[in-house]
Amino acid sequence: MIGRTVQLDGAPTTIVGVIPASFHGLSGVAEIFVPLAAIGREMLEGRWVHFMTVVARLDPSVGFERARAEMQVLGKRIDELHRSPRDAGPWGADLKRLEELRIDPAIRRSLLVLFGAVAGYC
Repeated sequence: MIGRTVQLDGAPTTIVGVIPASFHGLSGVAEIFVPLAAIGREMLEGRWVHFMTVVARLDPSVGFERARAEMQVLGKRIDELHRSPRDAGPWGADLKRLEELRIDPAIRRSLLVLFGAVAGYC
């Protein structure tokens, strides 16, 4: 399957990795993982699109607590600029360690390989 091109929402998409059928991501319900560039522009530019979990590597010179504090400031700014019309509460942003988001420690290696494959593809 790797290297094969398939149609994803009408666009040709190259498969860069395959994960075990039992792996459903951090949410427990994911069925497919795509690079951000493969998501339709209208999905990314929608004002009320709040569905992403972003995984990134923290610069070693920046402590986790400092990065979390900065992310919370950014989250407050996002909420102030883009209030939800549905009174759903603040949107914002937060920072968590990857270990806090995992469902099952047994999937750690698969998860890291998958993120590496997707990041390398972008």
